Amino acid sequence: MAKDAAESARISYKKRLGAVGLQVRVSDGDAQQASPSTLNLLAAVPIVPIPKTVYLSRHGEAEHNPTADWGLRDPGLTSEGRRQARALRGDELLKSVLVGGAGGISLVVVSPLRRCLETARALLEGLHTLRCPVVAHPDIQETSDSPCDTGHPPAVLSVEFPEVDFDLVPSDWYDKRRRGNEMAMVRLGRFQNWLATRPEQTILVIGHLNSLRQLTGGDLRLSNCGVTKYSFSHHGWSVAELHASDAARRPVLPGKATAAGVTPTVLLASTRRLFT
Repeated sequence: MAKDAAESARISYKKRLGAVGLQVRVSDGDAQQASPSTLNLLAAVPIVPIPKTVYLSRHGEAEHNPTADWGLRDPGLTSEGRRQARALRGDELLKSVLVGGAGGISLVVVSPLRRCLETARALLEGLHTLRCPVVAHPDIQETSDSPCDTGHPPAVLSVEFPEVDFDLVPSDWYDKRRRGNEMAMVRLGRFQNWLATRPEQTILVIGHLNSLRQLTGGDLRLSNCGVTKYSFSHHGWSVAELHASDAARRPVLPGKATAAGVTPTVLLASTRRLFT
């Protein structure tokens, strides 16, 4: 019975996404491991009338990164991580849009984990011409339930980071026990829905390697404070521009253009990684 329900949901999922032009990478085996509710939730991605330009950046080096100490609770940045975050102001992809006015970034979205909040602060505190909301969104938190990926209540964080809007962050946002990768799928689908409804057209998202990979299709390569420019629409996530060094390392997908920085991909979230 569960297998039949998943199969029915898979067929409905593909039909609904196909109606808005989305291409889906999901095998029968993957679909049978996912619940119908998860498939149906992601199928509800709304149409984006005008494609948005979204810059995705990974946080700076955090205290657990050099030693792979995943037991540290919600670590902040190292001194190197703070340097990396400040250096983002001169990043070749970002520097032209870190200004106020038309064409500049009009919204910054950040994971509520401390390393992302500190990255946003170090980047933005010296940019006096950029005036835009900084919103914490729990659905782009990192995917594991390790202590390093376990945050703090918004009541605590809002005192430490008063410049950030925590209205979307529930008190238990970091509780991922017994929820597994299927809930990561739910969170990322919900984030896409939210992002699609925002009025801003040029957006910076500061998040984590695994969650950003899953959001865009599993092919994203970002070092600490790395940046990739995407176009987000009802066709999914398409690479608009990336650094030359990243383009050189990026695997070429069959049938795709090979010019650095202009290789489009039509993907939702990486269903294989999220279902397993």
